[in-house]
Amino acid sequence: MLVTIPESSEQARLRALAEQLGLGDPFDGDHLRLEGAACVFQDEAGSCRLHAHFGPASKPSSCLQFPHVWVDTEHGPRSGVDPCCYRAPMWPEAAPPRDEPARRVRLEPEDSEREREILEALTRDDASVAGMLGWLRDGVLGPREGLPPGLAQRWVADLRGAGLERFLAPSIAGPVLRSALGPSLGLIASLQPWQPPAWPGLEASTERRLLAATHALLRLRICSTALPRVDDAAGLALRGIVLLAWSDPRPDALATGLAGWFRLMRAPQFSRALLS
Repeated sequence: MLVTIPESSEQARLRALAEQLGLGDPFDGDHLRLEGAACVFQDEAGSCRLHAHFGPASKPSSCLQFPHVWVDTEHGPRSGVDPCCYRAPMWPEAAPPRDEPARRVRLEPEDSEREREILEALTRDDASVAGMLGWLRDGVLGPREGLPPGLAQRWVADLRGAGLERFLAPSIAGPVLRSALGPSLGLIASLQPWQPPAWPGLEASTERRLLAATHALLRLRICSTALPRVDDAAGLALRGIVLLAWSDPRPDALATGLAGWFRLMRAPQFSRALLS
């Protein structure tokens, strides 16, 4: 999993520890560098070198708190469970108190207002995946029975041109992520823009679960580094659900696949491949 470390002070601390371990620069942008799909600090046995050499408190704050997330926004502090966690529904939503400052992510007033609108729409009683995709495009909540006209065709074209299979290469993705997303990304090669699959429709309880995960992704600003525009993050999350539902609409498969999709959304290269 990509671990984002936006704070310069923590980056400096981890660089100093990496130097002591002889690992070179541990960062690729704001993310900890991956080596063979594993964190640069992970040893051959799968254990954390930081923990082993310097104690548990030396680990990145994101690792210490996972799956709980704390974020400092212009609206005040927010906390919750990271929807990238495959077992997120098993964790209590309320995060325990913490002493360290929360990750600071501020939006411009216009973007902050747009975030508020999207979060409110996602929690409406009549919200659905298909309906929210219509709302993002037209400002009107569409029906749950079918995708907005033309969206499926454009989404298939985007998927076919993005080369997403490279993100599941063993050098990038671990076995759990490959298992979660392999069937869905493998389906892309058989899709045709002129004849996209029909929207299978989802049970209301399943849609509420998926929309709640999308709400958490946006509210906790999980993808703020890779996707600073909230419309891009919301649209890519919801279109990801469409691909997952085309592949396997069973609730558990959708939940696991969406956690994997959200993990890839944190990678700027993945988002750029689908939004360029």
